[in-house]
Amino acid sequence: MKNRNITQILFFASALFLLSCSKTFEGDLIITNVNIIDVKTGEINYTKSVVIRGDSIANIIDHNGNTNYEAEQVVDASEKYLIPGLWDMHTHTWWGYEDFFPLLIANGVTGVREMFGDFETVKKIREELKSGAIIGPEIYSSGPIVDGDPPIWSSSDIADTPEKGREIVRQQKAGEADFIKVYFLLKKDVYLAIADECEKQNIPLTGHIPFKVSLEEAIASNHLSIEHFYGILEYAGDTEGLAKIDSLRKTRFNFEEYYKRFDHITTTYDKAKENALIELLSNSDSWICPTFTVHKGFHRQYDYYYTDDRIDYMPDYAMNGWKWITESDSILSEDNARMLTIDTTWYNKILSLVKPLHEKGAKFLAGTDYANPYTYPGFGLHEELEIFVNEAKLTPLQALQTATINPALFMKKESEFGTVETGKLASLVLLNKNPLDDIKNTSAINAVILKGKYLEGNALRDDIEKIATLNRLPKIRDVLSKIIADEGVDAAIGKYKNLKKEQPEAYNFNKEQLNTLAYELLGEGKTKEAIQLFELNVKEFPDYANGFDSLGDGYVAAKDTINAIKAYEISVEMGNNVSQPKLEALKKKE
Repeated sequence: MKNRNITQILFFASALFLLSCSKTFEGDLIITNVNIIDVKTGEINYTKSVVIRGDSIANIIDHNGNTNYEAEQVVDASEKYLIPGLWDMHTHTWWGYEDFFPLLIANGVTGVREMFGDFETVKKIREELKSGAIIGPEIYSSGPIVDGDPPIWSSSDIADTPEKGREIVRQQKAGEADFIKVYFLLKKDVYLAIADECEKQNIPLTGHIPFKVSLEEAIASNHLSIEHFYGILEYAGDTEGLAKIDSLRKTRFNFEEYYKRFDHITTTYDKAKENALIELLSNSDSWICPTFTVHKGFHRQYDYYYTDDRIDYMPDYAMNGWKWITESDSILSEDNARMLTIDTTWYNKILSLVKPLHEKGAKFLAGTDYANPYTYPGFGLHEELEIFVNEAKLTPLQALQTATINPALFMKKESEFGTVETGKLASLVLLNKNPLDDIKNTSAINAVILKGKYLEGNALRDDIEKIATLNRLPKIRDVLSKIIADEGVDAAIGKYKNLKKEQPEAYNFNKEQLNTLAYELLGEGKTKEAIQLFELNVKEFPDYANGFDSLGDGYVAAKDTINAIKAYEISVEMGNNVSQPKLEALKKKE
């Protein structure tokens, strides 16, 4: 009898144990048997199951063969690794987002910081993302750059007085900017007023430290992120000599003056001041976004023969002006060789500072500055992480942090994303290999989970390969350019129509081909011929808003205000906000 009671007790205990093991977890998407990387500590939580409901992580549990899962989609992630979605913290996205977003998502980039935003377009992007009309990353955006008068970039907001600077901060805050980005040519009193107004409006101050502002002054002004390492090495150099160079500047910007600054900064750099520089930055609240990728991209411009397969993924319009060294300059001229040496010396110096800065507590963000020369949406972020490890000598974990938890901390949104934890946003990357073993493994993408939606890696790659395949085809504009030179634009248009009808798969006929060629003709003063191509393009691609904007530009060049206004109005009606200021300017002149 006693043995029977013991048997019954053991039976019921076993039954209860099995019941507890067979608990059912419900979700919309469940990733089972996955290894989760804790990007805070570098620990790996093995064989977990992640339950996702809607766009959030609902549960993280130990994987057990007896656990029941009820979900629309259950994914077995055995021997795979889960990390938070990646952020590129220095981008220029809004003007080409339709072409850039597929590249970003295929590379696991689920968030970007837009560093020169257009309010209306960014608002449109966010609405389209929310409605599901497009698939893309979260976008954290500034408004236009705030610069002095005249600005380096013509579309900047100009702050020539302290009060104007304050007004711009208030306006950009009202326009729903997430932060303010300042630039090189601001006067010191204007910069300080902008910084003070940012504090009052509770909006972060970021960007380039102006030439007339010291690193100490920027840090004291709560300059939250320092871009490209600009304004940092100056602390340990000859600032008086640098001020003299700046006072002799004849233009807003040119490469010769730019390299004079770089050369002076590196040649007068005082190693004895380096420890003080490291202490200053490490004890500050400022973050550094080095954008090594764009620095290397500029180096690549010096090599006429440089090739990169990633170019095949890029739209033509995004690469205008990338290669400024011609074939005749492929053996560098004395001036080009000197500038490359200066640039390389400066680049190597900033690389050497990253590890000692990091060891003392300085904070870093990963950013690429695409689509500057030879920088690529999505692909470039993996290159940036590799540079952090292979050249700047951080560990793979430290590099991974610059694109995951650090962006969340920087934006004060660590409760929302940045780690794989219950309650956080389910924007994640599933990897085939462990990135802590080799940082290159961040690109070994099995799948991307974007706000709870599972996107299979092979399908994402197939989609962007279609883009690359099209871009590898002979460009129809190259065919037409020769015909225009030899026979005229009418013959070229006839050839275009015939080839598109007879050999539609033999050439790249995308919507940018005619546009790009037409702008080249405009630059040559062939306005009539350019307009003919712009007009053909909007007939061929009637849903292409930028085509109507370009047509408007052609009419403006021809001083045809009436038709220019009509073209810009169509572009605006189609949602292209780039045309709005052009339209308003023309209407004022009527």
